[in-house]
Amino acid sequence: MISLLILGVDIDPILHEAGLKVKKALYEKVKDFDMGNFLENITTFWETHSLGSVEVKNLQPLTIGVQDCFECGGLPYLSQPVCAFDSEILESLFSLYNQEEVKVMERMLCFGR
Repeated sequence: MISLLILGVDIDPILHEAGLKVKKALYEKVKDFDMGNFLENITTFWETHSLGSVEVKNLQPLTIGVQDCFECGGLPYLSQPVCAFDSEILESLFSLYNQEEVKVMERMLCFGR
């Protein structure tokens, strides 16, 4: 992945499509009618499957922090978001939960750079 990014290859569409393909199967594993339980299930799933750590930062608006993501963990600083797979999965999960399309905005926060 690093080599492709360095060469300027945009892999976001591939990761986006992969995220779409796993959404329903994953939703069945984390769904809950209660938003608090739903968020906790997502957090637990991410950690259990070594996808990174998820932390709910704020409920209004819903703000989630993902650290040590399997996609970008270990990558050098690239000055751009590179977590299209996580973003698409979260977007799909919350769209299914809300029964309407939800958009996820990925922001990159870097400390000490």
